[in-house]
Amino acid sequence: MKKAIKVRTITIVIAPGIPQEELEKLKKRWLTNAIVVANYEIVVEEFQVLSSEKLIVCADGIPRAEVKALNRKLKQQDLIFVNYAVTVMVR
Repeated sequence: MKKAIKVRTITIVIAPGIPQEELEKLKKRWLTNAIVVANYEIVVEEFQVLSSEKLIVCADGIPRAEVKALNRKLKQQDLIFVNYAVTVMVR
């Protein structure tokens, strides 16, 4: 019998360079409002990952502790907010 393929949708909200406090405010606005207006760059990466695919996330130049935290978030959450640039690939 074949294994069922699971599909997971992950959304990463990227606001490079903003302070952590502002990132928390953005997260709160995102979750409570239908419209989010900001005076800084926001990039939204949304993608679907099949259980048979690999998710590759590159966050060049961030500290190792933050890489570990991002890895945990990717395993546990479907909506992630970061204040540094990331590149996402699904293979």
